[in-house]
Amino acid sequence: MSGALGHPDPAAGERAIPPDAATSDPWAVVARTLLEHGVRQVLGLPDDDMASLAAFRAAGIDFVWMSSQRTAVSAAAGQAIASRRPAVVVVGRGPGVAATVPSLLEALAAHAPVLVLASGTASARLRDRAFQDAPTLALAAPVTVWAERVETGRRFPGRSPRRSPGPGPCRADRCCSRSRTV
Repeated sequence: MSGALGHPDPAAGERAIPPDAATSDPWAVVARTLLEHGVRQVLGLPDDDMASLAAFRAAGIDFVWMSSQRTAVSAAAGQAIASRRPAVVVVGRGPGVAATVPSLLEALAAHAPVLVLASGTASARLRDRAFQDAPTLALAAPVTVWAERVETGRRFPGRSPRRSPGPGPCRADRCCSRSRTV
């Protein structure tokens, strides 16, 4: 799979997501974009939607399970600072995002290039105001250099930790127009 963050393991060979998967599966678009930016490892604690893990596995991206969302962001910030390369974290929605805020504040102060991807709620369901549907962008905005909601996979490639407005953590809600979380 991979050695140090962002550095491919030559023994693993090249892995790629089939082009047709990238247009039909939003997480495949995310995985493809991460590969294009040299990311070979993702840390995190996702929610019950395992689609992100399947896409990372298909792309040959290592996923490192962490004990908490806060720990995932802290570990990613440490990796980003040590490797001088962006690090990526995947967390669930709502409370999972809220748990990242203290570590995002630390990453912001350290100018660590960390991208936090969170499962999101479909736009049509946001008015339900369920517990899992906390205002995650409002929570993340003060402790990131940008926070954005990505409605479709086609919009995701436009942003990357390397093209952020400045050094520091970034966060994106990955969601879809259907009623389930993606």
